[in-house]
Amino acid sequence: ADWSEDFDGDVRMRCTVTDGKLNTSAVTKTFSTGTPLRAQVIRSDLTLGAAGSPYVILEGITVEAGATLTVEAGVELQVRLARGTGTTFPIVVSGTLVTLGAIDDPVGIRGGYSEDPVAGGGTEQFDGVDVQNGGVVSLDYTWIRDAVTGLRIRSSEPSSVRSSIFSDCVNGVQVEAGEGTTLTSITFRENGTGLQLNSAA
Repeated sequence: ADWSEDFDGDVRMRCTVTDGKLNTSAVTKTFSTGTPLRAQVIRSDLTLGAAGSPYVILEGITVEAGATLTVEAGVELQVRLARGTGTTFPIVVSGTLVTLGAIDDPVGIRGGYSEDPVAGGGTEQFDGVDVQNGGVVSLDYTWIRDAVTGLRIRSSEPSSVRSSIFSDCVNGVQVEAGEGTTLTSITFRENGTGLQLNSAA
């Protein structure tokens, strides 16, 4: 079946498997294609709740100065590259990004084609979370994977990352500016570089 990336709602599919013998087995399942966010610019406070998850980010997302994007526990953000051109996009944070993951209900931020190598899956599917000057992140129980740089901090404002995982990125975390940013109980797995500090304390 073919479907548009702009499709929103539930899809019901029936899969029938046969082994060439007399018996067949059929399974019917309903699943959500997620909530699409295309080139979203967040200018006022916004919360992404579990009811709309997964959120499929097309052409990146920007949190502007003065705005806070809050991501609730259990939410997954799938950042898609542009099919055909392979162009990757970031999550740009000039304001504040807060994730409220829990030990048994983390927040996930990953490439949109993680499970489909033919469609562009694997590492470097998106540019990661880019915290620009004045921006702040507070990440709890969050896993970020498949990015060029999972988290890039270029802000002098201190950020905090706790109990989070960075995997399958070229660079897990890169801190380029400021002092006071804290990383507590972090796991780096299968990255080119786990942690890189550039002129930052």
